[in-house]
Amino acid sequence: MSDNDPITLVATINIKEGKEERAEELWKVLHDDVLANEVGRVTFKLHRSDKPGTYIGIYEFASETVSKEWLGSPLHMEVGKKVSDEGLASTEPDIRWVRPVKF
Repeated sequence: MSDNDPITLVATINIKEGKEERAEELWKVLHDDVLANEVGRVTFKLHRSDKPGTYIGIYEFASETVSKEWLGSPLHMEVGKKVSDEGLASTEPDIRWVRPVKF
C-alpha cells in the first residue's frame, strides 16, 4: 500500500443526550465543505445508530495524503475543537482505518 491508495476512516462517536442537534449542525458544516471543495478527494457520510446518541462517520479519502490534509485542515480542526469545548461527546471516538479490498 502506498500513500496514493484510497483509505477510509470509520469513526463511532457517542453524543450526550440533548446535544445531538448541535453535533449534527457541526457535522453539516463538514459535509457542506466536502461537497463544495473536496469532490473526488473526500466523501463524508454520517449515520445514526439505533442506539440513541451514537453516530458513525465514514470518511472515504482518495489517498492517505488527502486524509492527512483534510484531517489537518483548519475547518476540521475548528469543528473538532467545538465538539470538545462544548462537551458534546460522552466518550472518545472509536476510530478505525480501513482500506478497500482490490480484486
